[in-house]
Amino acid sequence: MIKPVFHLNLHDAMRSVLRLSGIILTLFVCPANQSYGEKPGRFVLLELFTSEGCSSCPAADRLLTRVAKENPDREILPIAYHVDYWNHLGWADPFSKQEFTRRQEQYAATLGVRGIYTPQIVINGFAECIGSDETALRRHIRAAEPPKVSVSIRLRGNSLSYVVSPAMPGTLNVAVVQKYARNSVARGENSGRILEHTNIVISLEAFRMESGGRGTVRITRPAGNSDQFFLAAFLESSSHILGGAVSGF
Repeated sequence: MIKPVFHLNLHDAMRSVLRLSGIILTLFVCPANQSYGEKPGRFVLLELFTSEGCSSCPAADRLLTRVAKENPDREILPIAYHVDYWNHLGWADPFSKQEFTRRQEQYAATLGVRGIYTPQIVINGFAECIGSDETALRRHIRAAEPPKVSVSIRLRGNSLSYVVSPAMPGTLNVAVVQKYARNSVARGENSGRILEHTNIVISLEAFRMESGGRGTVRITRPAGNSDQFFLAAFLESSSHILGGAVSGF
């Protein structure tokens, strides 16, 4: 069921693969043949708020998977945050974190949503809809404005270097994303079901932009096989997503 939990007052694409120090880096909004300051390519960030404890969420998870498969270059990038407010209702989602609930709360405040609920999807921080409503989601994707900035990133070990053009104030969010997971649910609304997930956010770190639009930050690499993860970096200002890029580990 879709359940409000509590009230509170989130061109067509060009792409190029650069080999940087042996790392294959995919840039969505600043291709290799595009100099800084030119018009960015397309980047649409879809942030799904979901939970294994919610019986309406598997449909949204499946929609997220379809959109991801339709966009292998990730110019439209769907990612999933598992929230923690369903955990007391019979099943503790192993992917859930309180910080993801807080991010959803922030979006509720900025978007004027009266309460938080699952499944909810936020499009570039400008709009939201029920996460399983494909018609509404695709309408919002078509209406998404072009990114305001170009973003390029380069990962070496735990150091992530970035360039944002034009430089502007904001927060650089860096998400470690697990490509796929499959989990058996023993209790709660989805008891007895095996759920599949795509692009699960494992961690989200926020960094204040350096003046000049470039800098280097230390990130936390995921444990386990790095091939199962990718890195998404996106610039946020006043809860609006201005542009982004991704990288493998």
